Parts: sequence; C-alpha cells; structure tokens
Amino acid sequence: MTNLKTYKGFFENNLGISEIEIENDFEYLKFDLDTFKFEGTSFDDFELLNYDNYSKTELERFLLNKISCGQGFVYELCDCNINIFIPILIKDIVTKETFERKLDIKIEIGKSLSNGVIDRIEVSLSLKIFNDVLTVKNGNFEGALTQIQKKIEPRFKLNNCFGCNFSDYSPYGNSLFGDMLCFKNQKEDYLKVKNKKQFFNLNKPDRIVQETYCCEEFELRGENIGYRG
Repeated sequence: MTNLKTYKGFFENNLGISEIEIENDFEYLKFDLDTFKFEGTSFDDFELLNYDNYSKTELERFLLNKISCGQGFVYELCDCNINIFIPILIKDIVTKETFERKLDIKIEIGKSLSNGVIDRIEVSLSLKIFNDVLTVKNGNFEGALTQIQKKIEPRFKLNNCFGCNFSDYSPYGNSLFGDMLCFKNQKEDYLKVKNKKQFFNLNKPDRIVQETYCCEEFELRGENIGYRG
C-alpha cells in the first residue's frame, strides 16, 4: 500500500461542528478531537479509544453506540455527521488523460438502538467535473459510487479500486466502506467469473482494499465482470 494519507473534514453533532483531519494508512482511519482519539476501518465504526480514561462529564460531548466485544465493550460514534474530502483519479476515455478531483463525502450516522445497532446510515457523495456537480445519496459506498459512475459515463471512469477490473465484494455482504476484495493475484480466473458459484471457486483474494485506493496494476473495469457485474 501507499504511504499515510490525511484528509481534511468536519465532525458535526448536536454540540456543533469541529474541523478534523482523518489519517488513512489504508487499513485504519484515525482522527483526534482535542484529547479524544477515534479509530475505525470504515467511516461508520469510529471507536473512542481509552474509553475508561474519560469522566462521565467528558463523555457527554459525544453520543456513543455501546457494542459487546469479546469480554467487554467498544464505544463507537453515533448520532453525528462526518464530512471529508478525498482526492480520487478520473479517467477521460476520449483524451486518455487521468486527472484528480476531490470527492466530497458526507456520512450521516443515526441513533443507537438498544441492541447496539444504528437506526440509519446515509452516504452522500458530491463530485465536480469541470462545470458539472454530481451528487448522490445511498446507504453505502457501493451504491453511491455505482450511481456516481453512471452519472459520469460514458466520457469518464473512476480510476480507483472500485472502478478496477479485478475488485469485487463478498456475496456474504460488505461493510459501509473499505472491504473490497482484490483479485489481481488471479486476474484470468477472476475475469471468467459470471455467477456466485464461479466466484466461490476462486482462490483467496490478494488483499482487502478501500474503494478509493488505486495501485499500479489498475485496469479499467469492463462490462459484466465478476460477481458484482
């Protein structure tokens, strides 16, 4: 993977809006808010680290989803919005040029239910290409990025893991963000996959990747490729 990346953004809850910087090592996402440190693998599972170090009064600054984990609990942010700006690459099919644009991402995380489940998650994406501002809303990144891709076609393509010929999602389901399966270790076999049975016959994927990542073996995704089509 590439070096650590940092994205500027905002955290918002009922107490107001704060500027944040999210660090991404392409395995974990992290940010600090004053003395509070948060870490997750997706944008909807930011856990407050060292929960027991804070007083009850200090913890009133956030609403947290209490989730059973092993012999204890983890406490994840909820009832808040996280807005960040991630640079992504776009491929111009006509000119063959690749250029960078900022993807405006807003994650709305709902209230915690009694069983540790969040009542609502919504992903809003906004992308400006020249004079066009494209906006979509969905329940996860897969759906939102699919909508964005349809809006920029046929002139442009997403030049990242989501738009790559060798990436897919598990038939068992996927999280909000960051658990795409990369099959660049078995390209020929993956490109033959047309259904779930063939997908399960593949060997173990090369790695798990984030949708917005892009490596040196990127290849524009064709039509009806893999399990996700």
